[in-house]
Amino acid sequence: MKMLVFNKFGNGVIKESDIIPRVGDMLDLFYLPLPTVTEVVLWPTEERLKEFDADKLNIQAIIRCE
Repeated sequence: MKMLVFNKFGNGVIKESDIIPRVGDMLDLFYLPLPTVTEVVLWPTEERLKEFDADKLNIQAIIRCE
């Protein structure tokens, strides 16, 4: 599954994974202390993906962490 992961500072990465992080999981990305997942959106619409300029990337989940 292809995921767009972004943080409160606007940094974002696209990750490919067999699992989806849950709210409350910590991710080893961006900075220390490790950010915690605060929001998960599965199967985002084209309109939502356009907000991130990711409508052509076949993203299946959007993960926000803080």
